[in-house]
Amino acid sequence: MIGRRVVLLALAVALSAIVAGCAGEEEAKEQSNVPAATPTPTPTPTPSPKPETTVDLYVVYYNDVATELIYDLLSTSAKQKYTKDDVHNYIYAFTKNGIYIYDYSIINKDVSVSKAQLDVEITWLVGGGYHKTKKHTVSLTLEDGEWKLDDLVLFNQ
Repeated sequence: MIGRRVVLLALAVALSAIVAGCAGEEEAKEQSNVPAATPTPTPTPTPSPKPETTVDLYVVYYNDVATELIYDLLSTSAKQKYTKDDVHNYIYAFTKNGIYIYDYSIINKDVSVSKAQLDVEITWLVGGGYHKTKKHTVSLTLEDGEWKLDDLVLFNQ
């Protein structure tokens, strides 16, 4: 008799567990049909482009003799004036002779919606030790949201 009661009790417990498990699955199914709350991403403000950034990049690319990257900084009109080979040959000719940009500062800027002119004072390192400081006017055009150089900035200009 005790054996029979234990078996019946075990069956009752097992049946209760099965019923509880099925009910849990239904709740899980119901919950999975509820769309998850998706967080709204916070928009990251995009900084407005600055013509100074293009000048900064030019200086780095010039000193690294990264002529392909310099070519990418040129405006459409400047690319009609210079080929990639022209840019490479000009930059290489100067840097091969030890002419690098030692320092620079923007002393004046005139920026409109799509055009900019920056007066840049560049100290050129010439031949490994001689410094020559010259003022250059750098013209830029805004194209596709990026400031592009209208000409190369070279020591002999």
